[in-house]
Amino acid sequence: MIARFPEVASDTSNDFHNWELVDPEKWVPDDYAVVRVDSLGAGRYPGVTDIWSAR
Repeated sequence: MIARFPEVASDTSNDFHNWELVDPEKWVPDDYAVVRVDSLGAGRYPGVTDIWSAR
């Protein structure tokens, strides 16, 4: 992707970039807030995902 769209990798260190998430180093300077939410049992949050539970 970088070969085809080199601007994607410009102006970032990728220190805060997560999979399938916007890069905060590119968005925050333009007054956007970047929030990453890990649901129970997803990502690095421990537990079990149960989408039909009462919780």
